[in-house]
Amino acid sequence: MHFQIHLNLILDFKNTTFELYAKMKNNLVRLKQEKRMADLNTKTDRVYYVLQMNLKCDVDEATKWIKTRSVKYTKDLQEEKTLSFEWFVSADGKEATLIESFSDSDGAKQRAENLLASPIAQEWGERFEPTNWTVGGSVKQDLIDLLAPMGAKFHKYMDGFNKLS
Repeated sequence: MHFQIHLNLILDFKNTTFELYAKMKNNLVRLKQEKRMADLNTKTDRVYYVLQMNLKCDVDEATKWIKTRSVKYTKDLQEEKTLSFEWFVSADGKEATLIESFSDSDGAKQRAENLLASPIAQEWGERFEPTNWTVGGSVKQDLIDLLAPMGAKFHKYMDGFNKLS
């Protein structure tokens, strides 16, 4: 009888613990969903560059240059506000796209200024011909003044979400 009471207490404790765990887990899932929903329609300071180019050299040379010069040089700058720097090459090897993201307009401006002052700017021009440059996000006037003469088009942030932030 004494054993049965202890067994019942243990089983009650076990059931109560599992019920409490299930409630906590459901609450956590609900809170995460609410947070995701709260992030919708939130203005961001992020800025994006989407630069589309034709290749002036063969794809093997472009690929080698992107990997050994462009990406390495840019990463080594350790620009605090540069969040991503990613190259893409078309299946036919005739076009490339560079997509960059920055925490804000000042970071995007720093990236552009660093590129213009860098030794790889001329190398880039020897390999690529820009066909379209879109700058999206919360852009300050000083960045517009810097990039507009180079043909950049500007798009203001509209709406969305980013699960990476």
